[in-house]
Amino acid sequence: MRRVAKWIAGLVAALVAIFAAAVLIVDTDIGHRWVADRIAGVRTPSGLRFSVGRIDGSLYTRATLRDVRVYDLDGLVLSAPVARLDWAPLRWFANRLDITALDVPVATFAKWPRTGRAPMPGRCCPISISISGGSRSTG
Repeated sequence: MRRVAKWIAGLVAALVAIFAAAVLIVDTDIGHRWVADRIAGVRTPSGLRFSVGRIDGSLYTRATLRDVRVYDLDGLVLSAPVARLDWAPLRWFANRLDITALDVPVATFAKWPRTGRAPMPGRCCPISISISGGSRSTG
């Protein structure tokens, strides 16, 4: 019985170590590239796609996104060379997108997006979005 308990404790410790290593690795250059690739693989139900050229800073607090682009069914909708993001990523576990600050100094709006029919009318996505504080400038 003692041997089984030690084996289970070792297995739990190994799983915790693997999880901790993954959390640390995601916030490295390699991890940032992996996250940018995952973002590029997302397509909303309405057909919107996103790309991020590079992520600087920390994914867990403040990140600077470089070469941000939004595409619709026909091509490029919006591009921004730099977007600074301050957010709480752990809120994802509660289906929340919690952005404290989003600073996009310059963006080019290429055209109005053409999207397909979303399966849930009236909702853009199945998460709660919160953007607090800040200001908006249009010129």
